[in-house]
Amino acid sequence: MVRLGDVCEEIKDRIQSSKISVDEYVTTDNMVKDRGGIVQAEYVPSEVGLVEYHKGDVLIANIRPYLKKIWLADHDGGCSSDVVVFRSNTDGLSSEYLYSVLSQDVYFDYVMQKPRGTKMPRGDRDWMKEFRFPLPPLSEQKEIVARLERELADVEKMKKGFEALAETAKAEFKAERLEAHKKLLCGKWPCEPLKKHVDVLAGYAFQSQGFVESGIRICGGLIIAPDRIKWEECKYWKSSNGIEQYLLHENDLVIALDRPWISGGFKMGVICKQDLPCLLIQRTARLRMKDVDFRYVMMLLRDESFKLHCATSGTTVPHISHKDVETYEIPFPPARVQKEIVDRLSAAKTRAEKLEAKAREGVAVCETMRKAILKEAFDSGR
Repeated sequence: MVRLGDVCEEIKDRIQSSKISVDEYVTTDNMVKDRGGIVQAEYVPSEVGLVEYHKGDVLIANIRPYLKKIWLADHDGGCSSDVVVFRSNTDGLSSEYLYSVLSQDVYFDYVMQKPRGTKMPRGDRDWMKEFRFPLPPLSEQKEIVARLERELADVEKMKKGFEALAETAKAEFKAERLEAHKKLLCGKWPCEPLKKHVDVLAGYAFQSQGFVESGIRICGGLIIAPDRIKWEECKYWKSSNGIEQYLLHENDLVIALDRPWISGGFKMGVICKQDLPCLLIQRTARLRMKDVDFRYVMMLLRDESFKLHCATSGTTVPHISHKDVETYEIPFPPARVQKEIVDRLSAAKTRAEKLEAKAREGVAVCETMRKAILKEAFDSGR
């Protein structure tokens, strides 16, 4: 067993940024999480000193170490100060074996035992060097690395297969949605503003000092996610007296008016029977159906055309208004056609979700296999 700091040195040599190309610059931003190596940086900062690394060095991103960003350098270059560069300082430790050791979850878990900072944790460089690991002879290191490369390559191939399955599921559902929209936009049914078939209401301006520990739940944009309403994070109001018009009903749709689109999609949810009673807060809109299927309206509000119609305003906090919702024009076919479309999409979504769940399970199995392979390789020397 050896101490990392006894067989490696942390490189602190400097090189001017003007002496390297964009292909040779490494920062935490162009390092890929989960041992994904690096991608090309967007730019090289001008006239600054960088940490100089050489081919064979091991680079680890030191911002949020739990993201497991690590790379075995295959060329020389320079990196930002938030990247730690380790280099073997003994002939008895190969760079490939060092990379394999530091790629383990056990090493990243070790680093996170004593992080610096909480919001954006960094690894403690002195603590990182205290990590201990088995150091067999070079011939055994070579055998271990070769076996790891072979076995981990098989696992990675399996993982990519499962990830491709998930992408296939998404593509199939997207194709179904496109087909549904193609059917709707054939001109058979005239487009009408949403307010003709849906009652839209903006929420009530609750005063924060009136929130209570328990009572009637408040629904607002902060707890609305693209796929669900996060009731576990909601606030409460003592009573609905005087504000009964803001009580939500079963099958009401609620949408966030502030930051309505996030990476996961459009922030919209449906109120279920078990959610009641609940009240609507400001910067949120309630859509109550008059003579239309709420699932049909949900489908069309998720379409890119709705986002283009709203043309969100605001720079610090992008937002839309309930008027944007009311004036959005969509085709309104007979109830029978609406049901046919949403039932078909619902079935397609169920199929996609099952495939994605299967893919997630497969990726999880691959991750378990990867951990087992690494554990077996290095535990034998402990």
